[in-house]
Amino acid sequence: METVREYKNCVVHLIERTQVVDGIRQTHFDWKAVHYGKEIGGDHELDKEMAYAAACAACDAHLSQPYRFPVNFVGYFDAVAGDVVTQEGEYLGRWEIDENDHPSFFPDGEDEPMFFEMNLGNLARKVSAWHEGGD
Repeated sequence: METVREYKNCVVHLIERTQVVDGIRQTHFDWKAVHYGKEIGGDHELDKEMAYAAACAACDAHLSQPYRFPVNFVGYFDAVAGDVVTQEGEYLGRWEIDENDHPSFFPDGEDEPMFFEMNLGNLARKVSAWHEGGD
Protein backbone atom coordinates (compact mmCIF):
# COMPACT_ATOMS: atom_id res chain seq x y z
CA MET A 1 0.00 0.00 0.00
CA GLU A 2 1.30 3.46 -0.92
CA THR A 3 0.72 6.70 0.96
CA VAL A 4 1.53 10.06 -0.61
CA ARG A 5 2.06 13.17 1.51
CA GLU A 6 3.15 16.71 0.72
CA TYR A 7 5.94 18.34 2.68
CA LYS A 8 7.28 21.85 1.94
CA ASN A 9 6.52 21.72 -1.78
CA CYS A 10 7.92 18.16 -2.03
CA VAL A 11 6.00 14.94 -2.51
CA VAL A 12 6.75 12.05 -0.15
CA HIS A 13 5.87 8.50 -1.19
CA LEU A 14 5.65 5.85 1.55
CA ILE A 15 5.24 2.26 0.36
CA GLU A 16 4.50 -0.52 2.82
CA ARG A 17 6.31 -3.80 2.02
CA THR A 18 5.49 -7.05 3.77
CA GLN A 19 7.30 -10.34 3.42
CA VAL A 20 7.39 -13.63 5.29
CA VAL A 21 10.83 -14.89 6.28
CA ASP A 22 11.09 -18.25 8.09
CA GLY A 23 7.41 -18.05 8.90
CA ILE A 24 7.71 -14.60 10.42
CA ARG A 25 5.89 -11.69 8.83
CA GLN A 26 8.15 -8.64 8.42
CA THR A 27 7.06 -5.18 7.37
CA HIS A 28 9.15 -2.21 6.31
CA PHE A 29 8.47 1.05 4.50
CA ASP A 30 10.20 2.27 1.37
CA TRP A 31 10.23 6.03 1.03
CA LYS A 32 10.93 8.39 -1.82
CA ALA A 33 11.04 12.21 -1.78
CA VAL A 34 10.36 14.11 -5.01
CA HIS A 35 10.75 17.83 -5.79
CA TYR A 36 9.50 19.21 -9.12
CA GLY A 37 9.42 15.71 -10.58
CA LYS A 38 13.01 14.88 -9.58
CA GLU A 39 13.72 12.21 -6.98
CA ILE A 40 15.82 13.80 -4.25
CA GLY A 41 16.07 10.86 -1.86
CA GLY A 42 14.89 7.40 -1.03
CA ASP A 43 15.55 4.46 1.29
CA HIS A 44 13.61 2.21 3.66
CA GLU A 45 12.82 2.14 7.35
CA LEU A 46 11.15 -0.32 9.70
CA ASP A 47 8.44 2.11 10.78
CA LYS A 48 6.15 4.37 8.75
CA GLU A 49 6.79 7.47 10.86
CA MET A 50 10.55 6.89 10.74
CA ALA A 51 10.28 6.62 6.95
CA TYR A 52 8.31 9.87 6.80
CA ALA A 53 10.84 11.60 9.07
CA ALA A 54 13.72 10.41 6.87
CA ALA A 55 11.93 11.65 3.74
CA CYS A 56 11.27 15.03 5.37
CA ALA A 57 14.94 15.28 6.34
CA ALA A 58 15.88 14.59 2.69
CA CYS A 59 13.49 17.34 1.59
CA ASP A 60 14.92 19.77 4.13
CA ALA A 61 18.48 19.00 3.01
CA HIS A 62 17.53 19.49 -0.63
CA LEU A 63 15.64 22.71 0.01
CA SER A 64 18.54 24.15 2.00
CA GLN A 65 20.76 24.12 -1.09
CA PRO A 66 21.05 27.63 -2.52
CA TYR A 67 20.92 26.53 -6.17
CA ARG A 68 18.70 23.50 -6.70
CA PHE A 69 18.04 23.81 -10.43
CA PRO A 70 20.28 23.78 -13.52
CA VAL A 71 19.46 27.50 -13.91
CA ASN A 72 18.47 29.56 -10.85
CA PHE A 73 16.84 32.99 -10.83
CA VAL A 74 18.14 34.42 -7.56
CA GLY A 75 15.56 36.41 -5.60
CA TYR A 76 12.85 35.88 -8.20
CA PHE A 77 9.91 35.90 -5.80
CA ASP A 78 11.16 38.91 -3.84
CA ALA A 79 12.39 41.35 -6.52
CA VAL A 80 11.98 42.56 -10.11
CA ALA A 81 15.59 41.81 -11.09
CA GLY A 82 18.44 39.57 -9.99
CA ASP A 83 21.24 37.19 -10.91
CA VAL A 84 21.00 34.02 -12.99
CA VAL A 85 23.36 31.28 -11.78
CA THR A 86 23.90 27.57 -12.40
CA GLN A 87 23.72 24.84 -9.74
CA GLU A 88 27.48 25.20 -9.33
CA GLY A 89 27.10 28.93 -8.68
CA GLU A 90 28.43 30.06 -12.08
CA TYR A 91 27.10 33.54 -12.92
CA LEU A 92 25.37 33.57 -16.32
CA GLY A 93 23.83 37.03 -16.30
CA ARG A 94 20.79 38.74 -14.88
CA TRP A 95 17.01 38.55 -15.14
CA GLU A 96 14.44 41.33 -15.13
CA ILE A 97 10.66 41.52 -14.97
CA ASP A 98 8.89 43.97 -17.30
CA GLU A 99 5.74 46.00 -16.57
CA ASN A 100 3.59 43.03 -17.67
CA ASP A 101 5.31 40.60 -15.23
CA HIS A 102 7.20 38.82 -18.04
CA PRO A 103 10.79 37.75 -17.35
CA SER A 104 13.80 38.39 -19.58
CA PHE A 105 17.38 37.09 -19.50
CA PHE A 106 20.41 39.33 -20.11
CA PRO A 107 23.70 37.43 -20.55
CA ASP A 108 26.68 38.68 -18.58
CA GLY A 109 27.84 42.03 -20.01
CA GLU A 110 24.86 42.55 -22.34
CA ASP A 111 22.40 45.45 -22.21
CA GLU A 112 19.75 43.82 -24.40
CA PRO A 113 17.84 40.67 -23.42
CA MET A 114 18.79 37.45 -25.15
CA PHE A 115 15.53 35.74 -24.19
CA PHE A 116 12.07 37.00 -23.28
CA GLU A 117 9.25 34.68 -22.19
CA MET A 118 5.75 34.80 -20.81
CA ASN A 119 6.71 32.66 -17.79
CA LEU A 120 9.76 31.72 -15.79
CA GLY A 121 9.69 28.00 -16.62
CA ASN A 122 10.03 28.58 -20.36
CA LEU A 123 12.74 31.18 -19.78
CA ALA A 124 14.67 28.76 -17.57
CA ARG A 125 14.52 26.06 -20.28
CA LYS A 126 15.84 28.50 -22.90
CA VAL A 127 18.67 29.74 -20.70
CA SER A 128 19.60 26.18 -19.73
CA ALA A 129 19.66 25.05 -23.39
CA TRP A 130 21.75 28.10 -24.32
CA HIS A 131 24.19 27.45 -21.47
CA GLU A 132 24.50 23.77 -22.38
CA GLY A 133 25.24 24.71 -25.99
CA GLY A 134 21.84 23.76 -27.38
CA ASP A 135 19.44 25.87 -29.40
